Amino acid sequence: MRRRGRGLALALVLAAGWGAAGATEGETRGALRLAWRAELGRSLGRWLAADDSSVAVATRERHCALLRLEDGSVAWRTRRGAAISGGLALAGRDVFGVSDAPEGELFCLGRADGRERWRVPFGEAWAPPVATDTTVCAAAVTGEVRCVSRKDGRTLWRYTAPAFVRAALLLAQGLVLVPTQGDSLIALDAGSGAVRWGLAPEGALYGTPVVAGGRAWCLSYGGTLTAFDLGSGAVRGQTKLEGHFRNGLGGPHPLLALATDGRLHALEAHSLRPLWVRDLGAIAEAAPTSDRELIWVALGDGSVHALRSRDGRDVSALDLPAPFAAPVRVSGRSVLISAGGGRVIAYRWFGGQRSAARSAPAVGTSPAPLIFSGGFDRPGRGPAAAPAEVSLGLGTARSQNQGGQGWTRWVWTAGWLFGSAAALWLQQEADDAYDAYRVQGRPKERERYWDRAARHDREVVAAWIASEACFALAVRAWLAHASGEGRGL
Repeated sequence: MRRRGRGLALALVLAAGWGAAGATEGETRGALRLAWRAELGRSLGRWLAADDSSVAVATRERHCALLRLEDGSVAWRTRRGAAISGGLALAGRDVFGVSDAPEGELFCLGRADGRERWRVPFGEAWAPPVATDTTVCAAAVTGEVRCVSRKDGRTLWRYTAPAFVRAALLLAQGLVLVPTQGDSLIALDAGSGAVRWGLAPEGALYGTPVVAGGRAWCLSYGGTLTAFDLGSGAVRGQTKLEGHFRNGLGGPHPLLALATDGRLHALEAHSLRPLWVRDLGAIAEAAPTSDRELIWVALGDGSVHALRSRDGRDVSALDLPAPFAAPVRVSGRSVLISAGGGRVIAYRWFGGQRSAARSAPAVGTSPAPLIFSGGFDRPGRGPAAAPAEVSLGLGTARSQNQGGQGWTRWVWTAGWLFGSAAALWLQQEADDAYDAYRVQGRPKERERYWDRAARHDREVVAAWIASEACFALAVRAWLAHASGEGRGL
């Protein structure tokens, strides 16, 4: 009995230690740390533009600003004659945008100083322009598409779409794709503006197509997902999704379609085969952002979810200040969020086999949707539960301040020490009772000592189980804490 009890205790120690280390290694693959936040007004435009060094932001209070990606400091800030609801586009040494009525102008600013280089009259745009090395293309909500010289704003060609345009243009393989709300996707020649082909996607388009490897995909408001050849517009496949879709696609590996009611569909791009569906339980505010490992989704209730792309399981969920102005943006190691009206918030991603920050915009040179943020107050509520640092562990949907990496690691450590001490003390009591049983001559006394030893043996096992459970939780919490603190900015 003595050997069996001690062998069981040793097995529990080894199994719990191995399990805790394995769970931590498998689950805690990276961490987000709050890098900076910038207050830029009461309401931002619909897109954030970012590259390796800068973030370009426009507000509905007529401001344009360039922030340094490293620390969020303002490189320059300028004021226009009207709001810039569609946001800005960054392209090399230039920043482009379209101001709303009554000014209604397509303009170019110098990236170095924010000074105006040129401007031309134009209508209000839903999204920022897209640019090549020599040209800039923009679409007005009314359907006018214009291509101008990047050097001086001189008009090169114009095209009038047959319906409103409430999505970003896409430049790909010498084409300008124009999604419209009139059951039409139109491909224009980027050099001349001539119509190359047209496609009827069975409904209005509110999002930009996704392009990969010569194939493209678009999603209509009614849920018709169409795969087509980019060069000819020939349909290669079609499927129907349940719900209504005012958000663009994400992907393409996998293809992501986020319904307005918060259901996220993941599909295999080539066959359009459904992979999984996840009901996130809130109205969807912006298109999902993804790479091959993580999917970022912002919802109308103020939450941002990081999901595992292969099965849709939660990696992390944060409660953030709504409303979200733009989709989540990922640039380098930075995860950028436009939230709470006029705030831009940047997190850094550390660790993991592959950083979520390596995702490329799914719409070529078009602005990619992006969103995220951290602890600000919401009207009528206390401070939002957004931590300065958040561990992302596969299978856990908690931010750090919601358990595991704060004061609770001390509780689990104390529980492990107390449980171990109790197990050792009970083991000694059991040994003493067993020794007394062996030397006792009276039958009744021998039976009493035997019962005491057996009872203490059961208590030893229970104490070791409790101790090793605390040990597993303590190891997990301490390693998760170290993974964030040990990798400073």
